[in-house]
Amino acid sequence: MPAEFFDKIYDSWKPKQLEKFEQALPFLKMHLKEKQSMLDLGIGKAWFECFLYDRGFKPGRVVGVDINELLVKPKLSWIDYVFSKNFQTQEKFDWVVCIDSLHLLEDKNILKFLKPKGFALVCLPGTFLHEFPKFENAEVLHEGFIGQQEKDYFQVLQLKD
Repeated sequence: MPAEFFDKIYDSWKPKQLEKFEQALPFLKMHLKEKQSMLDLGIGKAWFECFLYDRGFKPGRVVGVDINELLVKPKLSWIDYVFSKNFQTQEKFDWVVCIDSLHLLEDKNILKFLKPKGFALVCLPGTFLHEFPKFENAEVLHEGFIGQQEKDYFQVLQLKD
């Protein structure tokens, strides 16, 4: 598939994603703090990070993981990109974000990347709701459905002690 064709399709998803981010924002604001580190599994074009930045949230270190380097152009200078099908690190983050990509991960234990008492935002399209894991070692702080054009089920989680 030519990259230009894929870019047009991919970019057509942006309004749907921004709508979902806007609806999740009140829940996120309760827990987001300046300079927190963030790992985004399935970062794509970093729409989520730009959305937060545009609303005044300035994260600390941001690591964005994706499998396709073509999807992340242009790269943002304030994000450290990693291209991997099976990302692993010993580094721990204040936030792990996994928006519409959890069902694509082989290892769904994304909370292993969190600092103690760290937070996670996990969203999945409603059609993949049956693949949403129960995260035993986390408390569900907020959950529900977001999006009108495309419904996602989301959870904001906090790692237990």
